[in-house]
Amino acid sequence: MPRLSIILTSRNRYELLQQAISSVLNQSFEDLELIVVDDDSEDRRILQYLKNIAMKDKRIKVFRGPPVNKQYREANTMNAVRINSGLVLARGEFVSYLCDDDMYLPGRCAHMVKILDAEPETGMVVGLCRWLMPEGSSKPQDFVKYGYYQPFERGHVELLKAIAPSNFICHDSVMHRWKKG
Repeated sequence: MPRLSIILTSRNRYELLQQAISSVLNQSFEDLELIVVDDDSEDRRILQYLKNIAMKDKRIKVFRGPPVNKQYREANTMNAVRINSGLVLARGEFVSYLCDDDMYLPGRCAHMVKILDAEPETGMVVGLCRWLMPEGSSKPQDFVKYGYYQPFERGHVELLKAIAPSNFICHDSVMHRWKKG
């Protein structure tokens, strides 16, 4: 059984999905499973890519959500639904999350697992986000599309001060303990 389950949600973003998966597979911490939950992508390249990469790396599991119309998806926060679909499949002692338009910094998983191992009473580790804007872009919303996550290395008070102004924790920066059942 893997120690860490990473749930990656995706829909119709072929190039970004490849980058997100690479950022997981290039982690120094390798005792993981990557559960890719595809939200009924229409781009056939995605399905072929996921099939091929899952055959090459047995840590990768692919779950394809059923077709859902756009109005239903938007009204029902489908990303949360897809994350929950991935949680049902998660076998790890710890769980972490990733969207297809985000990436993990090198060493992220090892660092967070090390903290959880050293502090058994700690249930969750949260990192900070570093937003990067693509070269040549001036659209503010593009900041959100390129989030890189790094562990937050100071104490609880500093973390609360960091998130208090926006009341914001990016779910991709979280790793928590997981007890199935």
